Amino acid sequence: MYCDNWYNEQKDKYGSQSSMIADRCSVLVGVARFRQLRVKTDNCSIHEKLHDVIDHCRMEYSYDGELVDNMMEGWQAIANGTEEPNYRNKYMSVWEYKNWYTIDSYPYYAKHALYSGGGCVATLGKDYDTAIDMASYLRSNNWIDQYTRAVFIEFVVFNPPSNLFAVSYLIMEFLPTGGAFPYTKFHIMPLDRYYGTWMYFVMAAEVLYVLCILYFLYKEAKLVIKMKTKYFKSFWNLFEVVTLSLAISAIVMYFFRLVVSWDVINKYKEDTNAFTNFQYLAYWDELYGYIISVALFLSTLKFIKLLRFNRRMLLLSETIRVCWYDVFMFLIIFGIIFFAFAHFAFLIFGITLKDFSTVVLTIESLFSTLLGKFEFEDMVMASRYLGPIFFFNYVLVVMFVMLNMFLSIINEGFSRAKANNDELKNELEIVDFMIDRFKKWTGFSEKRVQANYVKTYQYLEGADKEDIDCNEMREKLIEMVDRLNELVREEKRENKDVLDDVNDDKPRIIFTS
Repeated sequence: MYCDNWYNEQKDKYGSQSSMIADRCSVLVGVARFRQLRVKTDNCSIHEKLHDVIDHCRMEYSYDGELVDNMMEGWQAIANGTEEPNYRNKYMSVWEYKNWYTIDSYPYYAKHALYSGGGCVATLGKDYDTAIDMASYLRSNNWIDQYTRAVFIEFVVFNPPSNLFAVSYLIMEFLPTGGAFPYTKFHIMPLDRYYGTWMYFVMAAEVLYVLCILYFLYKEAKLVIKMKTKYFKSFWNLFEVVTLSLAISAIVMYFFRLVVSWDVINKYKEDTNAFTNFQYLAYWDELYGYIISVALFLSTLKFIKLLRFNRRMLLLSETIRVCWYDVFMFLIIFGIIFFAFAHFAFLIFGITLKDFSTVVLTIESLFSTLLGKFEFEDMVMASRYLGPIFFFNYVLVVMFVMLNMFLSIINEGFSRAKANNDELKNELEIVDFMIDRFKKWTGFSEKRVQANYVKTYQYLEGADKEDIDCNEMREKLIEMVDRLNELVREEKRENKDVLDDVNDDKPRIIFTS
């Protein structure tokens, strides 16, 4: 976190003054700090038969068991009537408990527990020497002991070339059973999006995004007013409502995140030698990313709606529609069998294997086994007899039987969907539809093209002009009747509930010649 001396042991004065870290490319924003969470002493019960052997106990971390009292140096309790130490001193302040609101910190879920936002804080300082002095003081006074449950190393780094901030989540968890378990995570985010040569492109894209949202919002509002309650009976209409809701939420989240970022930067500018917590901003940035990703995912799925113009492309949706009930019932049976194996594996391997130490990890490991990723030797080492029995039964039942049943259901649904799909007439191809829409939008529709049409006559020797006109009129009438019959067939397909009395096999005859 601090720049070291040069290769010739000379001190890097510029790097120290600029708060650069060891890579000399990134800058430390503010200062770094340690935050410790502890549990109360002797807050758990010892069995009466073990009182002569064990005189104390250490419990796991919990909100109720967290130590929230101010302490003396060396974690000594403050006796009644004793004056509290001067916690304004930077060394004595590490023994004072601060709540989450005071230090502007928030709960965080690591690997083994959900930790609160409070704790005892030790600020390291701006330079390397100050940080070493603080670390030496903490070590000499046993700041981390057997009642420590988590130590957070919190700092923020800014990289000017990429215009990115990195918020650190470096956590060391201490379990009552012993041992230290590290947990690391870095949240990378840009605060200034309008940066570099792409600045104007980003601004234009955002404006275009807002205009598109307003257009689709207006379009859907008109449909709701026109269709009323019938609007919500369509799957794609509900899909559109969800997508628009997420898109509007993303816009609101973007501006709220922008306001929070301004507030954080102003706090940093007020005191550059103090710790500035970006955790709250990182939470909102992460939530903003989730909303954008889901909205983009749903928007991309809307392209499936465009494929309805091709009957071959309809096979996927038609297959799902035909066999969804069978698949749903299969998933219930599959879930029962799968969780039975998961509970068995958790109880047998959870004590010795890390991949089965929790129920969630067990489920993940069994799903990985379906993809061919497993450690058979570890199962045998954990249980010499039950390990191989479990593995071969799981492979036989789940991978060979259940997965083949699922594929059979899909194949059966595909066959039925294909049989139904072959009966449909592929009249509207997507390319023809797009060209027609483009002609109408640009004004080059069929009516305008025919407005400049000049009728030509062809002379046939020995033919009467009146007969030619009558034959031409007859052809036009036949063409008109064909168009009307085609229109009726279209109406029948779209409004089957209205035209129940019409025979589906024979077209309705409007006019005959």
